[in-house]
Amino acid sequence: MVVGMPEADEGRRRLLALHRELACRSTSEKYFLSYRDAAKVHPSLTHQDAHTITRAFARLGVIKFLHPGKAGLKRGEAAEFSREPFRATRVDATR
Repeated sequence: MVVGMPEADEGRRRLLALHRELACRSTSEKYFLSYRDAAKVHPSLTHQDAHTITRAFARLGVIKFLHPGKAGLKRGEAAEFSREPFRATRVDATR
């Protein structure tokens, strides 16, 4: 279940699970994720969807942005996130 989104669809649950996994595997206090890569977790997601959903997660306090990244297919920068929310609370992205 996604905190604050009890009826979240499979795409949202998988996206949150990806954030959780990257945070857990990070050896520093942050991790990086591009929206194009994030969209690959489920066939229903586009990179625009991944961006919108990630922003919603941040508003809910489930994830924390450190840097929003920069758009661009070849010159873009991945967004930077803190792993703090995943250490502070248990997030279960499965049903």
